[in-house]
Amino acid sequence: MRIINVNAGRHMGTHDQWLQQFETELQITPVNDGFKTTFLVNSQDNILAPAIGKAKLVKQFKKRNFPEVITETKILSNGRYGFAVKHPAQMSNLPSDIAELINYSTLSDIISGLDIQAFDYALSQMSEDELDLLRNGTPLPSSLKENLLPYINAINKFIGLIRAFFRRPNIRRKVYDERKNLKKNKSRMIEMFNSLIERYSRVVVVRLDLYLKHKPKTLLQTCFKTEDCLSKNDFDAFKKCVEQLLENKRHNPVLKQAIGYIFRFEYTPRRGFHLHTFWFFNGNKNQEDISLAQGIEKLWKKVTNDQGYAYICNMRKHTYENCFLGTIEYNQSQKRKWLEDGFDYLCKTSQLFIFSNMKNGRRFQISQPLKPQTRGRPRKNHLELNAFAGDEA
Repeated sequence: MRIINVNAGRHMGTHDQWLQQFETELQITPVNDGFKTTFLVNSQDNILAPAIGKAKLVKQFKKRNFPEVITETKILSNGRYGFAVKHPAQMSNLPSDIAELINYSTLSDIISGLDIQAFDYALSQMSEDELDLLRNGTPLPSSLKENLLPYINAINKFIGLIRAFFRRPNIRRKVYDERKNLKKNKSRMIEMFNSLIERYSRVVVVRLDLYLKHKPKTLLQTCFKTEDCLSKNDFDAFKKCVEQLLENKRHNPVLKQAIGYIFRFEYTPRRGFHLHTFWFFNGNKNQEDISLAQGIEKLWKKVTNDQGYAYICNMRKHTYENCFLGTIEYNQSQKRKWLEDGFDYLCKTSQLFIFSNMKNGRRFQISQPLKPQTRGRPRKNHLELNAFAGDEA
């Protein structure tokens, strides 16, 4: 395990990088000792590592023009021409990735998204002989092409089964529903933020993650059992703390300034239950984003009886490649687009999998948009026409 300073920062992933970004973030646990925040960086645990690995592979296999594994002519060690297995150029680790992942069954603690379901379905349709070929990895080059065909046929069958999984009518419908749900959540976030910027013209964006203190041994753990996972009752207790936080909105000097918020509940065995939050404030009255975040953290500690702490993203906003934190002006179309990418990332990562202790629980909580004002001149729209393009397919 490595301990790195908070100055390492974190970056919000782009459309092409969001899964890689999510994988990296799952290896990082912010820890606060009451004075400063550090990151504990550890390898992924035995539950999350296979789930993320399967999702990453399947997202590659789903691409429209993903090439098959084939043979290529090669000069052998004896100087004669022979044959070798040729994998897709962009996936040189494909054999080792598959060989490792097929030995992991998805645990009952995880409710899988469609990508992980596709991987597990393909495994179930392979014979033991075919699975053994994949476990053994890429065969050595040979003077006979026939010696390589069993492996090539097995790996192409595996990839073909995954692609066929997504062509099934019931799965196509689920893919449609997932995209519709993602677009709905993202649209609600955008609608709410647009109502705020329309009303106030200048909005302060605060991002922080709310945690409960961890047991030291949990932070070091890489192997979890079913009994190690927190229960639905623990989730209910965590949500009550969040409710108490919001109940202070009328009286707390910071929260009563909030004009909107977005919450996403999440669970991992190492971090436990935690909450990713966006908070929005009237930028005409207060632009001290870090002070506002620290005020929320102080209240979180209070409602959790000093068992809670927060990671304040705004304190590291200078490390973001496309920063949407802090003050956003009405006519800053690029910064508003980056904020939408942040919403997109929040929605996408929620669809990979969830733990069974969060089943049937509401994972998103979004404040209502403000109603348009009926008096005064309408604001001129100086935004670029394509600033809010449609959702990524």
